[in-house]
Amino acid sequence: MQMDRRKMARRSSRALLMIGLLPLASAAAPPPSFDFYIYSTSYQPNFCHGHSGCHREGSERQGSFKKNQNGVYPGCTHPDPLWKTSLTIHGLWPQYVDGTWPSNCPSADIFDPVVAVAGRLDDLELLWPNVKAGPPSDGSTPGPPYTDFWAHEWTKHGTCSGLKQGAYFNAALDAFVDAPDLIRDNYGGTVPLQSLEDAYDKNVVVVCQGGGYLSEVRMCLGRDESGMPTGPITCPGSVLVEGNCGDMVTIPAFEVDDGAACHPGSLTAVL
Repeated sequence: MQMDRRKMARRSSRALLMIGLLPLASAAAPPPSFDFYIYSTSYQPNFCHGHSGCHREGSERQGSFKKNQNGVYPGCTHPDPLWKTSLTIHGLWPQYVDGTWPSNCPSADIFDPVVAVAGRLDDLELLWPNVKAGPPSDGSTPGPPYTDFWAHEWTKHGTCSGLKQGAYFNAALDAFVDAPDLIRDNYGGTVPLQSLEDAYDKNVVVVCQGGGYLSEVRMCLGRDESGMPTGPITCPGSVLVEGNCGDMVTIPAFEVDDGAACHPGSLTAVL
């Protein structure tokens, strides 16, 4: 009897398909509609400014700190040493040449941290961290609020890539670019914008914040027919105009040192 029900169900389904009342479940997803990717990387010492429980006395950025003095981020109180010398992933963003972009595309692929992590939790926590929250201390697959950043990037940008969720996060991790030694060698110092751009040895757009402090470095990646990112390409003018730094760029230091106390003589604890 059970076999007969399955046969009847298959016959009913075929009949509905013939009259157009049942959608084809196996229909292929449409190819992605965008021109290239912006691959955006963030400099965590700048993002963490005012969120470590410390502030620089007499700094021109003190006003910004006071506004956020209660918003202490766990990742900013114990930053990974890599974040001093390397930028981390902000996102992989489908983009149109005219400067617009698709976002929040319809998708049945709802964010799932298990799928996103897919055996690369250590890479995600190191290279694509959410410093606003702390990951689980036992190494288990994280959930909200730590995964909120990844969920946002997938929902807003990844759903428009044409890629499955796991492939999207893997592609972003695989595209990671080590920062040039110039950043490590001038940590807490100032460098010419041209020197920073040249040190990347590829077309990049440098974004500054709050009077010339390094905030982001963006580059453009091509895409294949499936939506998978390919190698670096020259950014169009619509992306180049996002570069807003002056001739000199300050590479800020973390306000705490490896999770220890505030920097002696320059910082005051407010916790």
